Amino acid sequence: MSVVVGCSLFDGVLLLADVRGTVLRRGRGPVYVDNVQKLLPLTRWAAIGFVGDITTAACILQKMTTQVRTFRTTRRQHTVALLTWIPRFLRAEYQSLGINAKSVTFMVGSVIPDRLNIIERAKAAALLDRFRLQNLSHQRNWLPRVLLDVLRSPPEATHVALAGVPANLLYVLASPRFEPELIQPLESRAIGSGQSTAVELDRQGDMVFAGEVGNDAMEAMALTKAVEDHLQDAKLDTVGGLLPCIKVCGRGVLLLGSRAEIPIGGEKIELFASSSGRWVQRHLNSGKEIPLQLPWEINFHQCHKSNRFDHLSEAVRQLRKGK
Repeated sequence: MSVVVGCSLFDGVLLLADVRGTVLRRGRGPVYVDNVQKLLPLTRWAAIGFVGDITTAACILQKMTTQVRTFRTTRRQHTVALLTWIPRFLRAEYQSLGINAKSVTFMVGSVIPDRLNIIERAKAAALLDRFRLQNLSHQRNWLPRVLLDVLRSPPEATHVALAGVPANLLYVLASPRFEPELIQPLESRAIGSGQSTAVELDRQGDMVFAGEVGNDAMEAMALTKAVEDHLQDAKLDTVGGLLPCIKVCGRGVLLLGSRAEIPIGGEKIELFASSSGRWVQRHLNSGKEIPLQLPWEINFHQCHKSNRFDHLSEAVRQLRKGK
């Protein structure tokens, strides 16, 4: 299993995933490999992530990405058209696998460029209450302007459209029916064996949703920290490696990386997106690299020993012990 997290922000959708693949071996312990790219761009305005059986997901996603590229009109690639097409495609491909089809869940993050993002005023007010009551995961003395703009709307307005910001469309589709479950703006969802991450997402939601709105790197950093904090405590063997992020917004699909030094002068870890659109995990101290592979590129029959990228989690663990 694994974890994929989606957050529907003020200004787009943020997706995050781990990179661990679990190979089960009859009569022997599992093998863990940290090289699976579970987030993929679909179109200019949409990206998809998955959890569950990697072989099943690989068969479906390889055909899906190929077919989307062959759509001859932008109308077929429109975000709303995808919402109606993807569930039908998933059901058909899943059924075609027959007895080889295993449990899999997808999450699609997208924006609708010709519609405005609409925020529920009550959700913005709940965020403001966290500031007012000092119920913040990180104390600070600033508010994002967009939050104030929403709350300056007439009190009788239940929903507020954000000028110049495309509408978010975030949804989850689980086998075998793949019925879309919509996640509204200023909401988040975690799927997979790490879905208990939702508790920490709620606790640190003030930073994820209302930290530095529109700052892609800071939004990704806030989400990554919330997930990493939970994973440190949960100790899930099936979730691991670094945590790639994709942001889908009015500028398109953005692949986001990260860089950490824990403690200062200590372990240096980097996750970056290459020019080919793939992420690479790098431990700068030792030079160890693990590039991510698309799920259909990995031959799990050749994975006889674990290849984990635990440098970041181990550095954080040692830092905690030192405190």
